[in-house]
Amino acid sequence: MGVLARQAGLVFQDPESQFCTLTVDDEIAFGLENLQTPPDEMENVIDRALAVVRLSGFRGRPLAHLSGGEKQRVALAAVLAMGPRLLVLDEPSANLDPAATAELFEILRGLAADRRHTIVIIEHKLDEVIEWVDSVLVLDGEGGLLYRGDPRGAFYDRRADLAAAGVWRPQTAELVASLREAGWQVPGAR
Repeated sequence: MGVLARQAGLVFQDPESQFCTLTVDDEIAFGLENLQTPPDEMENVIDRALAVVRLSGFRGRPLAHLSGGEKQRVALAAVLAMGPRLLVLDEPSANLDPAATAELFEILRGLAADRRHTIVIIEHKLDEVIEWVDSVLVLDGEGGLLYRGDPRGAFYDRRADLAAAGVWRPQTAELVASLREAGWQVPGAR
């Protein structure tokens, strides 16, 4: 487990499905214990992981008393604590309200900007992520590749192809395309 856990970390859409313990500290320590992290190092690693996800004051809290957004950030902290280079997030905002979604995506945007992690995010709330992702992979219903590349290329240049395949597109891209089709001059690369 050690080699893989240090290379890739997975955050599910339902954080409770990946929790193994009852408190914030224990949840983050669980992976560290499995990696045989020395106990004297764990406290600092837990504190750093909680700081990254903006939950510094949450040590000792029962997971059952946290909001959905807080639980999702604890799940992310537990993964980050193990030090993976690759973070895979499967619909991390699926069960979150708009405020919790915005906070989670702000944290992820910061992680993406620092370039210490490769982040793969499977997400339907594209309007919230389109400005900070640098590559898009669009699959069809059978898992075939429809597009791989720049987000703007996917949602502006290949808009018709994606629509024909039934792929949902960001509302902002649809609005810009509609305005341009109506003759409005909308600034931008496409």
